[in-house]
Amino acid sequence: MITNNDINKLLDLADKRDEVNFAFIKHLLLMASGLLGILVSLHKTTGIADNICSIRISFALAVLLIPLGILFLSIALYG
Repeated sequence: MITNNDINKLLDLADKRDEVNFAFIKHLLLMASGLLGILVSLHKTTGIADNICSIRISFALAVLLIPLGILFLSIALYG
């Protein structure tokens, strides 16, 4: 038979699980934001990388996908 005590334990465990999940998402957001800042600030506009198309494409892809990940993590944190 399920008692009120069991239900309260289950609700407490669910709250703790949600707190851990939110903390993990917050850490991911912090790391992704820092990585985006580093990528943008350390981008070099001249040099050998200008001639190699694959390097430019991979950098542009990283700069586009990191904010997309930040957006999705923010939506997950809000939800």
